[in-house]
Amino acid sequence: MTTQLLLFCICVPDNGVFSRTSLQSDVCCLYDSTALKELVSQRLPHPISREVITGAHIIPKEQCHFDPEKGTFIHSASE
Repeated sequence: MTTQLLLFCICVPDNGVFSRTSLQSDVCCLYDSTALKELVSQRLPHPISREVITGAHIIPKEQCHFDPEKGTFIHSASE
């Protein structure tokens, strides 16, 4: 499977933010920044881990890369 096929998204956000799926995970997901800000402002948990969302969840895009073998974005600083 090519990387292009693996990168297919339902919706690519205009202004995206990478967030770890949990504080113990190296896996990152791309979220719409407005949607993520709404979760934080309403003090709602992370949609995957159900943890309280903190600044430690947010990862700069330069620290994430797509791993085609795993089929997901990985926090680069963790490798």
